Amino acid sequence: MKLIKMKGWVLILLFLSSPIMAAGNNSRPYIELDYVRNTVDIYGTEFKPKMTKLKGGYYFWDKIALELQYYDSGNDSVGGRDLEIEKMIGYFLRLDSDVQNRVRIYVLAGQIETRLVYTGVTSDSIDTQDIAFAIGAEEKLQAYQNAYITIEYGRLMSDEVINIKELSLGIRFDF
Repeated sequence: MKLIKMKGWVLILLFLSSPIMAAGNNSRPYIELDYVRNTVDIYGTEFKPKMTKLKGGYYFWDKIALELQYYDSGNDSVGGRDLEIEKMIGYFLRLDSDVQNRVRIYVLAGQIETRLVYTGVTSDSIDTQDIAFAIGAEEKLQAYQNAYITIEYGRLMSDEVINIKELSLGIRFDF
């Protein structure tokens, strides 16, 4: 199953990086830095680690981009239980709406890879990946031509043991 998912992502990446897509209007790279507040429910305990997220992407078409997200490590403790997020990396396809009054809505769909270390009654290191989704809004700053303030909500992982959601606030720059 993982091989099928990987082949699908490779085909999407090859198509979006093709000359057909690159010939589109307004292709450009961007970078974003976010403050993130995660909600991680693991084994019935809810943790709220704070993290920063670095996002880089490339618009191959005016409203279609590929995005890579890298999170720094974050941790939290609740009732003698500890959670550390050692690694979190996401690969996303981004679709933007039209700009209305300097504000644009966007959606992200992709995959997230995570390594968690949980310490409670037992100690557990968990490597997992899942399909992730997010929705966000960004407002263009009047003072800076290529800068945006962003807010985003995402469901990064959801299974029987682990649920991860996030709320982030950031600043994005187009080049």
